[in-house]
Amino acid sequence: METLEWPEGVSKPEFMTREYGQTTGERASRVRDACSFEFWTSLFADDCVLLFQSRGDLIRGSSHIYAHLRKFGLCMHVGRGNAASKTEAMYFPPPRMAYEAAGTSRFYIDGTGFIDFCEKFKYLGSMLHYSLTSDAYVDKRITSATAAFGALKNIFADKYFSE
Repeated sequence: METLEWPEGVSKPEFMTREYGQTTGERASRVRDACSFEFWTSLFADDCVLLFQSRGDLIRGSSHIYAHLRKFGLCMHVGRGNAASKTEAMYFPPPRMAYEAAGTSRFYIDGTGFIDFCEKFKYLGSMLHYSLTSDAYVDKRITSATAAFGALKNIFADKYFSE
């Protein structure tokens, strides 16, 4: 990613922060004392998150990154034929806009590969949901805890097991 030149014609996402560290999705002209900053990627080991502002930017940017990685012999895991894609896209709708109103259909890279959109995604142990609420993560934790206790049912039901 250090050698990647941002694709021409694709704008980098811009965020706003106030002096005391609160981020906001508002435009700079609408927030007093706000400073803008670019945040377009999050890297961890062999995982990467890239942020784009529109579907068109996502498609152009993904194709550019796919070609850039190939120069180094690296592979972006896109779907082909009946094989699902490990690379996924996620759309975060603006406030008061329904997720279903956006274009979240599959898009193609390199003519043969494709990337699908998902509604929730596990990243670095957390569950991200398009609504940006913690509900999906809490539900996942409850399900995991229920499964763990369910696996212990034989021990709890054993009449020979003492406290």
